[in-house]
Order: sequence, then structure tokens, then C-alpha cells
Amino acid sequence: MRACLVALALPNHLANAYQLPPRTPWPVQRSIARICDRLRVLPYGSALTSFLPDLGEKRVGNIRVPSALASTLIAGLELARDGELTLDQKKQWNVIQVGRQSLA
Repeated sequence: MRACLVALALPNHLANAYQLPPRTPWPVQRSIARICDRLRVLPYGSALTSFLPDLGEKRVGNIRVPSALASTLIAGLELARDGELTLDQKKQWNVIQVGRQSLA
């Protein structure tokens, strides 16, 4: 087994060429703040995708769309759990709608 590892090892100058750049996840706390800010502009709510950060073409810096999508969904679930908003999906695979719990 050790002989195989030696045979598969790359020289140091080639190993750097195969390293992927580190990914920066979109923090859930930033998603929570963004949802709260956007609910002031959209008092009756909107689709969950309306609360995504403006990411342009698939990424801004090292922030990628899948990370922002996941963080926004998690933020919505946390806010719904705390009673801050409602999440509604009419049917499986339909758009998730975000609404305010109470319009006070």
C-alpha cells in the first residue's frame, strides 16, 4: 500500500497546479440580515429567490450561487422556526414563497 502511495505522489511543483481555490461560503447570518432587510421593501413577501444576494454571473469573488442558495434557505428556515416569517410551497418542486408572519 505504501509503495502505491509513493508511485501516485506528485512532485511538489505539480501538486500546486491541482489545488482548487478555497471556496468562501455565503454566511447564514448575512442571509438572515438580507431577508430582514428585503422584507422591509417587500412587506407582503415574495419568492425565496428574491432574497438572494446579487451574485451576477454564478459568482462574486469566491462566493458561489449554490452556497448563497443554501444559506438563504437555511436562513428562511431559521426565521420561520422563530416565527419571524412564513414559508409556503404549494406543491413539491414549486417556488418557495416567503411571507411576513405579522404585518405590524
